[in-house]
Parts: sequence; structure tokens; C-alpha cells
Amino acid sequence: MQQGITIRQLRGLVTLAQTGGVTAAANKLGLSQSGLSLLLQTLETSVDARLIDRSARPLRLTLAGERFVAIAERILEDVELASSSVRDDGSRGGRIIVAALPTLAAALLPQAMARFRRQHPHVTIQVRDALTEEIVTRVRAGDAHLGLGAFLDVGEGLATQPLLRDRLMLLAGRNFGDGKKTTWRAAAKHPLVMLTRDSNIRQLADRVFVEQRLQVRPAFEVSYISTAVALVQAGFGLTLVPQLEARFFNRSRLRALTLAEPFVDREISLLRRRNMTMTPYLRDFVDIVAQMQVRAK
Repeated sequence: MQQGITIRQLRGLVTLAQTGGVTAAANKLGLSQSGLSLLLQTLETSVDARLIDRSARPLRLTLAGERFVAIAERILEDVELASSSVRDDGSRGGRIIVAALPTLAAALLPQAMARFRRQHPHVTIQVRDALTEEIVTRVRAGDAHLGLGAFLDVGEGLATQPLLRDRLMLLAGRNFGDGKKTTWRAAAKHPLVMLTRDSNIRQLADRVFVEQRLQVRPAFEVSYISTAVALVQAGFGLTLVPQLEARFFNRSRLRALTLAEPFVDREISLLRRRNMTMTPYLRDFVDIVAQMQVRAK
């Protein structure tokens, strides 16, 4: 790759991809159409690749262009974060992207976001609900500033900040048992709707089943807790859920029982890149999310 790629070139290509045309992109950037076209041509020369399919109407990116734009967006995001970290506290705008497990996106983030907005009304928060593997990938790639989930192993370059412990419970129909607590051995005797093996809940459950030498063959395997809950409501078995999820159940049809012998907790943490620029308003958001653990217990 040749030298000389500039922020203006990256912003020009990203804006073209967002607007879908040279005229709209040029107007948004305050450039002439010829000026933007020249900017994009010099970018293609610098990377020695054709990024734009000019034969298409409207213009569209080539495959190389689509890959390049994804990286360019992250670079521009980091530049904006670096700039905002030294110029203000978010009073003139900013953006925080959080990738979170669906459970936590529903149970913890709304309260934290409402409190943060009162302090920083000009900062936008975007939520990406995703499974654990995708959260780690997004944070590592810079597609999200923070991750919120239960992380067993995140690898190098990432750091976690423990927030709270969320106990696993058994979700069953109203006619299951007569107490508020049951055991893993009792649960294993019934058809189980399990999450897929990339789920931290499934990994914790499998560990208990192996340790207790329990033979478990899931009746169903699904990716999302909402799907598992629907199957339990329809009478297809039992499922494992985190305690934070229990507040959203239809209690007239379902019961959440504490699983004992042993009690199993998953640790909920914030995830970020070790070398990420922490703006003042990003630090404030982290502090607010950390304080949500008091309400979650």
C-alpha cells in the first residue's frame, strides 16, 4: 500500500457509501462533485484497488470497497473519540455503542441510559443486542465501545470489569413442583430446552451436568432465551434462565425456581479494548452501568 491516505479521503468514501451518490455526498461534505471524485480517485490510487463500481447507477462499492469502508468507519470513529477526549466532556455531542446480551440490554441498560441522558443529553447511545461471541468480536474490532455480558475467555487485548453475579434458575410451567427451589438432578429428569453451545449459560450448565455425571440430551437447542421461554410456555419442557430475566416472565403461566446443589452464578462484566480512548462521558457511562449492580441484586 502506498503512503498518503488521509482522513478526508476516508470520510469521502464513507459518506459516499452512506448517501449512495456523488452529488449527495459532495453536498454533505461541502465539496464540489469534481472535488469529491478526485478525492476518491486518489484514494483508489493509494490503496491500488478499485473501491467504487462507476458503471452502476446509482454508484455502488466493489467488494474491496465494502471491506475498506468497514475499516474506514472504525478509523473515523477512533479519530472522533481521540478528538473528543481532549476537547470536551460530551457537551457538544458524541456517541457510545454498546454490544450487550439481550437479557442485559433489557434488564440493565434502559435504567443506565436514562440516568446517563440526564447528565449528557447530547451524547447518543446505540445498543447492539448480540450473543457473547459477537459481542467479543464487535468490541475487539472497534465496532462497539463496550460489551456487556458474561465472558469466560476474551483473549488478549481486551479487559473486563466485573459488575454483578447473576444466578441461574429453572423456568418451568406452573404445575412443576411445589416449592421455590429445585436441584440440577431433578431438572435433568425432564425434557430440557437448552441454549446453543456458544452460550455462556449452556457452558455453565454443561459443566454442572458433567460434574454430577448427569446424562442430558436437550429436547431442543435454540439461540435465544426468548425462543426457549416460548417453548416452555407451549409445554415442551424446562429451560435455564438468568435471574435478571425472570422479571419479564408471564408469571401466570411460568415459574422460576432457584437451582441448587450447586448454586451456579454467571459473572456479568463490562468488556472494552485495553488501548481504547476513554472519553470523560464514556467513563461516566461506565460508572453509571457499574452502579446498576445495586438495583439488580
